Amino acid sequence: MSECMLCQVRRAEHPYLIESIGLNVYSVEELLYFMERNIPLLDGTILNEDLVRWLKDELHMRRLSVNLSMVLQRNFSVRDFVMPVFREVHYPDEKTIRRVDEELKKEEDKPSPVRMKECGDCLFGYGRYLRAIDTYRAAIEEAERNEESGDSLAGILWHNIGCAHARLFQMEELVSCMEKSFRLLKTGEARDAWLFAVLMRDGSDGLAKAALAAGIDGSVTREIEKKARELPRPEQPADPEQFLVDEVRAYHRNTGL
Repeated sequence: MSECMLCQVRRAEHPYLIESIGLNVYSVEELLYFMERNIPLLDGTILNEDLVRWLKDELHMRRLSVNLSMVLQRNFSVRDFVMPVFREVHYPDEKTIRRVDEELKKEEDKPSPVRMKECGDCLFGYGRYLRAIDTYRAAIEEAERNEESGDSLAGILWHNIGCAHARLFQMEELVSCMEKSFRLLKTGEARDAWLFAVLMRDGSDGLAKAALAAGIDGSVTREIEKKARELPRPEQPADPEQFLVDEVRAYHRNTGL
């Protein structure tokens, strides 16, 4: 084990469920460890009356629960809620507490669509692809509504949505999103991501047709196909049937379907 932390406060008999990623936490240290590493995920789905009640009933942190209940009664920021918990436990040292405080301040200063994009990135990292897609799409709508960003952020968001669809083997959606990303970003990287998605869905003939329609030189498609051939082949699982069962379970867990 590369990192070990001793709990200073009792463990809960019943865990607090961080529903967005399906994570149960049993101690305040586990909660703060999660908060420290997932700041973009901290919102009302986590910082709410249920959490305050859990701290009070399961961990018997009555003074902290009273303070947090007062925070919830006003228009509070994430920092207003989170920092009292860190300071109550002195987790794990003052240097870390100051760093988290600074990161929360920086997060507050970011435009809303950027914060939503980072939230989607976290969800993607945990394999919550449908939630990530919904968050990315909401970020695009927020950016368009407030005119807070140009095509660059929207292009990145469409690329990320496409990547999430790829993880779900939804090829039509993948190609559509990557094309939108390319039209907005107009970069070689975005172009190649779109063409590679077309190759995965339609093969070499479909790639050639898409490139011709977009006025893209044949040398680009040849390079895309060369890179595709050079990709390492996945290893065959030792137990194919168990591998399939595990993949199906992971799909249902990560999509809720």
